[in-house]
Amino acid sequence: MAWKRELGIFGFLVGGAITANRFVKLSADNTVVQSAAATDASLGVAFATVASTDPAVEVITHGIAKVEAGAAVSVGDQVISDGSGRAITTAGATDIVCGKALEAAAAGGVMISVLIGPWHVK
Repeated sequence: MAWKRELGIFGFLVGGAITANRFVKLSADNTVVQSAAATDASLGVAFATVASTDPAVEVITHGIAKVEAGAAVSVGDQVISDGSGRAITTAGATDIVCGKALEAAAAGGVMISVLIGPWHVK
């Protein structure tokens, strides 16, 4: 069962439509958009779904968050963002790691617990 324990939740301006439980990145001063690549330096995970016209979104920047998997993920895998901000297992040397999977996903679309931490290049 996926669970979450947020330690750091901060509000940011919205730079585009964002889906809850997906990785987000900075796009401008205090503004986030949904992450869209393995090389995106994700700031954290969106707490709620927001439209591009909404003023702000809360982002879980560290702690344990529920993240939608974009493919099969194993427990302990370092995860990155796929093209839609979902968690997938890192594979490339230049991938920027967003966190560590605390639960497995047999396929995409499953919510898993991810330990969100400081990002780094694999």
